[in-house]
Amino acid sequence: MKIGSNLKKLLAYVVVLLFIVGLLPIKAIKAATEELTTKTIQILATTDLHGRFVPYDYARATKSDGGLTQIATLVNSERQNNPNTILVDNGDNIQGNYNHLFLNDEKNPMMTAMNYIGYDSFGLGNHEFNFGMRTLKDITGQLQNTEVLCANLYKDNARVFSPYVLKTVEDGIKVAIIGVVTPHIDRWDGPNLAGYIPTNPTEEVKKVIGEIKAIGGADVYVVTAHMGFESEYGKGDSAKEIAKGNPDVDVVVMGHSHMENKGLEAGNAILIQPANNAGSLGKVELKLTKKDGKYEITSKTGSLISTKGVEEDTKLVDILKSYD
Repeated sequence: MKIGSNLKKLLAYVVVLLFIVGLLPIKAIKAATEELTTKTIQILATTDLHGRFVPYDYARATKSDGGLTQIATLVNSERQNNPNTILVDNGDNIQGNYNHLFLNDEKNPMMTAMNYIGYDSFGLGNHEFNFGMRTLKDITGQLQNTEVLCANLYKDNARVFSPYVLKTVEDGIKVAIIGVVTPHIDRWDGPNLAGYIPTNPTEEVKKVIGEIKAIGGADVYVVTAHMGFESEYGKGDSAKEIAKGNPDVDVVVMGHSHMENKGLEAGNAILIQPANNAGSLGKVELKLTKKDGKYEITSKTGSLISTKGVEEDTKLVDILKSYD
């Protein structure tokens, strides 16, 4: 049960009073104080959805678990359990499962579903660049309250997309979400990226953290990194490198490699990777305790919530019916 700030203050006064009159032991006071000063927030994540707006594989013409209609059900349940929830996607979203049929539509099914679910950020993956920059901007422009992130892509010495977004949860806790993509996107989509320069993501994350600190900083730093745990071609393209090179980072959401993982560690971060094709929803639970007026993370736990057998969100099914 969530309690308001005024009630919390009242409870704190009651605890002190009971201690003074000798009706409350020290252990009970400590437990009550910790409860009042500890917050739990959760980071939910998807990656490499590859056009799975519903649990259906169109290439094989078969129903298959894994779709945003199932993710919606899981996210709704998690938000009910804890409203201090941040939801991110880590790219390779608009390509795959015949989603190319909707590239020129006014409403893309993936963007439509993300708007319905309410994602906080969408970090671009390498496959987002398959269809050219104009198409990418047209599609991502359909998002309503979701920040499109890609800190390490430049043109004319300026970033092309937002490098980060700041979200605030209970008690003013600030969560910074930084998005980076593998720097080798020009290896696969060179013609689409003429004039664009992808930079080293490990170095770019460091730069962005400096920019965030310059405006007051954050209590939690999350990186959505569209790359695997280990390096693929170099140039800072590994989630492990990002974590080790940036000790301020608390959570890294990995992608690209299609290797599901619920909790590796590197640097000071926990690293998680949900299954591709919406096979699972990633979850990192962070406990923060207030000390000297500032919140500090005291524990990090990663888990994966499978979409197997999960009921679809019926309202979203109806919204997506014409695409299906």
